[in-house]
Amino acid sequence: CIVPDLNHPSFRSLTLSRTIETASGAAARSTGPLIFVGSSFGALTALHLLAKSPELAGRTSRVVLVAPALELPERWE
Repeated sequence: CIVPDLNHPSFRSLTLSRTIETASGAAARSTGPLIFVGSSFGALTALHLLAKSPELAGRTSRVVLVAPALELPERWE
């Protein structure tokens, strides 16, 4: 089980591109099928990551999205 800290280094500097990069790196280090679980901004991250990475999407067996933050202000892009 790999649980990346998507807030690293701080919540104040959080961006969608950085969380996608962090989650992608963690998934790349994993072997076998992937299960993505994301809440709010983490759910949005999982959706974008899987849309941008067919290789990871092909290894994904489940995706659990809890209250996905699908509409965010531009600040988070």
